[in-house]
Amino acid sequence: MPRPSKQLTPEEARDIQLNPPPVLNTYKASALLEKSIRTIREWFNEDDFPVMRGNKRNAEKYVLRDELFEWMKTRR
Repeated sequence: MPRPSKQLTPEEARDIQLNPPPVLNTYKASALLEKSIRTIREWFNEDDFPVMRGNKRNAEKYVLRDELFEWMKTRR
């Protein structure tokens, strides 16, 4: 059964910061980088952002952790 909300608990956010998973959705990326969900969603819509998306039209967007860090380095 899916969770009613994808919002992370403080414990989950701390765990992501200590041991980031290889694939991040908007909430996990937000917790890892300590940025707002809105900022992460704006980044996901940028042309050069390395976003991954499922096959369905309304599929959730993801980013690979290492590609996110590389993208952030080139953004400076």
